[in-house]
Amino acid sequence: NVQGGFSVDYQTADGTAIAEDDYQSQSGTLTFTGTTEESHPITVSIADDTLIEPTERLYVNLSNLSTTLIGINDSQGEITIEDNDGGAGNGLTISDITVNEGDGTATVQVTLTGNVQGGFSVDYQTADGTAIAEGDYQSQSATLTFTGDTGETKEIEVLINDDALIEPTERLYVNLSNLSTTLIGINDSQGEITIEDNDGGAGNGLTISDITVNEGDGTATVQVTLTGNVQGGFSVDYQTADGTAIAEDDYQSQSATLTFTGDTGETKEIEVSIADDTLIEPTERLYVNLSNLSTTLIGINDSQGEITIEDNDGGAGNGLTISDITVNEGDGTATVQVTLTGNVQGGFSVDYQTADGTAIAPDDYTVQSATLTFTGDTGETKEIEVSIADDTLIEPTERLYVNLSNLSTMLIGINDSQGEITIEDNDGGAGNGLTISDITVNEGDGTATVQVTLTGNVQGGFSVDYQT
Repeated sequence: NVQGGFSVDYQTADGTAIAEDDYQSQSGTLTFTGTTEESHPITVSIADDTLIEPTERLYVNLSNLSTTLIGINDSQGEITIEDNDGGAGNGLTISDITVNEGDGTATVQVTLTGNVQGGFSVDYQTADGTAIAEGDYQSQSATLTFTGDTGETKEIEVLINDDALIEPTERLYVNLSNLSTTLIGINDSQGEITIEDNDGGAGNGLTISDITVNEGDGTATVQVTLTGNVQGGFSVDYQTADGTAIAEDDYQSQSATLTFTGDTGETKEIEVSIADDTLIEPTERLYVNLSNLSTTLIGINDSQGEITIEDNDGGAGNGLTISDITVNEGDGTATVQVTLTGNVQGGFSVDYQTADGTAIAPDDYTVQSATLTFTGDTGETKEIEVSIADDTLIEPTERLYVNLSNLSTMLIGINDSQGEITIEDNDGGAGNGLTISDITVNEGDGTATVQVTLTGNVQGGFSVDYQT
């Protein structure tokens, strides 16, 4: 508590924050009544600009204390201003460009997003990709200076060499580094310049043919062809590779090196041995891959040849058949056979299901369905046994069917999809049938009645006419 009170002056002062740009300068006098813990606020206006700035500071200094009864223990207040204009989207980016070798130059642009207080500089340097300095372009490095305005763009022009060589599309890079400010970052530090060749063209280079052969042909030959004149010649490797065709089972694996003198239209042949087995197989494929081209003057435009092998083991006679059978009702069962003709790679399965004809399930036979599994060997047979009902009815000869469906492979077909079981009745005979009685009556009886009698159980009943 200070007897009689007192006053003290205050004044704002620049630190890294600058008066009028970053805040409003201010000064005044604070008057205290002298009561302990008495406090007075000093409010300073802060400028909300659009500049990307570092964290900045200003000060409020106390002076001219009107009493000697106390002192100023801390004479300077610090105000720290954190910037609100930066963000992930602000910074430098560099463009990519594709040029023709004959254009002579390639220009990439370095663009600033965000207003950066005080401006800055950044270095750039070209770097080899597949394009090589001095042979394909002129190396270059320098420093770009930005004033710091958003949208500001600087251009970098690189000289491209227009030579007479057949070359693939090549790339070089322009790298940004050594940014002189920490207020932003380099969001994209590498520009890519793609140089398209104007000597050969997209059609120049190596291609490999495709071919379709029959398994019985024994060999398949693909051709590797050069388009364009290549100085000094070159070599290229090849290697067979499995597709659905498997090496050693379906073909003989092979690898070697082809050597070209470099004349346009030059062709080299690759002959692959094909295995002629006895399996029924789907159409299969293998590949011949080109790699390790010894020159950079051309490219491999088509690096993979496809050999398609068509099977020669199938045919109309191959597939599944199901037998027919005639049985007596009293036999109890009827067995039909499902037979495979042809060797089927990998095996397969097929479903079966009984179906009514004139024989009705379950009165005449027992319904049945299941799946048969074949290993795939020619001549393989599976049996289907159907239970037959032995009733006491006099019936006509009846038929039921066993139908095949849902074959799990496409390598063969179902040549006969329906087996027929014929059931012959065992309940009739010479003694069965109709008889009509004889009768003797007296004239006075008024009527005479004869009886028609059935011997044997007749399925479904029947009718018969009579006439005196």
